[in-house]
Amino acid sequence: MQSSTEIRWFFYERKDIIEIEKWFAGFNLKLSDGKFDRQDYYLKLAGVTSLGLKIREANKNDERKWVGKLEAKVLVRELDLPSIANGNSGNANQWTKFSFSLPAGESTLTEILSDLALGDNVVDLNHWIRMDKDRILLMYDLEKKELTKSNEKINEGCGIELTALQLEGVVYYSFGLEAFSGSARHQQNLFETLKYVLNELKITGLSKQNSLTYPEFLTTKI
Repeated sequence: MQSSTEIRWFFYERKDIIEIEKWFAGFNLKLSDGKFDRQDYYLKLAGVTSLGLKIREANKNDERKWVGKLEAKVLVRELDLPSIANGNSGNANQWTKFSFSLPAGESTLTEILSDLALGDNVVDLNHWIRMDKDRILLMYDLEKKELTKSNEKINEGCGIELTALQLEGVVYYSFGLEAFSGSARHQQNLFETLKYVLNELKITGLSKQNSLTYPEFLTTKI
């Protein structure tokens, strides 16, 4: 079980993330322009925004058997977001995540993924939806007050990610922060990192309207 505090914004056009991309490029991190190296499979939960259920980073092992991790993410509470830089706004929330490794070749996993991983000839099983992702990620170490590309040995930190995601042939973009803590300081870590990042980026236009969780985003697409 893992707790986190998060905020995320979704965008529908590449031009909307130009300044964010430039900032990541300063750390030699770039989106791959159409190459999606990660596939997640989400359970369709029409109208449900307090729970996300997915098979994470599913792939075939050396024996050509499907392997993956089942993740359930439960909304704990919505948070009051303090005033943030440059007139931006958003919706922050706290989550608890449960993760379960699935055995290679597990029958239900194989049935779901074999049908959904057919590229242009996707067979929709009505219950699951495939999302292809290309993600770049930085970590902010709250103890050292510095950015790094690794989360090794970070007890108080926050991930800062930019993701291109493809859903049923359409590409969207997401900019998000996910804070973690070894001492229940998730909320403090998120707000401190958010202040730091937005002062660095100096962008405007982040709004509550496009600040969604993954479950909220998915309910608009299924």
